[in-house]
Parts: sequence; structure tokens; C-alpha cells
Amino acid sequence: MNFEFHPLADLFPMITGKDFDSLCEDIREHGVYEPVVIYQDKILDGRNRYSACRVVGVEPDFTLFEGTSEEALDFVLSLNWHRRHLNESQRASVAAKIETMQHGGDRKAANWHVAPVSRAAAAAKLNVGMR
Repeated sequence: MNFEFHPLADLFPMITGKDFDSLCEDIREHGVYEPVVIYQDKILDGRNRYSACRVVGVEPDFTLFEGTSEEALDFVLSLNWHRRHLNESQRASVAAKIETMQHGGDRKAANWHVAPVSRAAAAAKLNVGMR
């Protein structure tokens, strides 16, 4: 199967370089332990696992996310907050993306909707200041 990445997943950067190579090697040796999560026919969580699987020729398991778009946003934030160990600047960048995507963004490419997130709410979700 060939999936695109969901815009909510794209709030966070992909891993690259040695980190990606290490993930590929681990999947080659041990397989994939976590399924790739699909929402609205796109990858919501597991872009790095999916990409690594394609490189090493392993078929990942898939699971569907069944919830609202607001729940999908919270899901993506919750998972990546703990996995990525983001510093304050990186979290602030994600918060800015969350707020900005509600007031513009590439609506032609996005076939999804999330209720508007205020600057204060975005800052609170990512534990950063409003500036």
C-alpha cells in the first residue's frame, strides 16, 4: 500500500540521517512493534516507521484512528510530545503551526477540518508562552 501523510502528522519533522538509518536497521532485524495509524486514508502516526519499512521491504501493520479531527490533533500531539523530547523552541514552532493552520494554510491540499485553535490554546497544548 502507498499512503500519503496526514497534515496533522506533518506538524512534526521526519527523522533523517543516522537516526533514520538506525530505525531501518532495527526494523530489518526485529520487525515493527507499533502499527501505523491511518486517519482519513492518510498516515496520522507512524510516518517514520512506514518510510523505514518501505526502505527495508517490511510490511507494517495498520490500524484506523476513529475519532474527531480535534481528537486526532490531541493524539498526534500527545504521542510526539513524549517521543521527540522537544525543546521549548521546537514546541513553540508546533504551537504556531497549530494556530496558523486554522486561519489560512493550504486548504486546497487539506481535506480535513479542525475547529479553530486560539494562540492561547495552542500555547497551552505545547506548554509554551503565547509569544
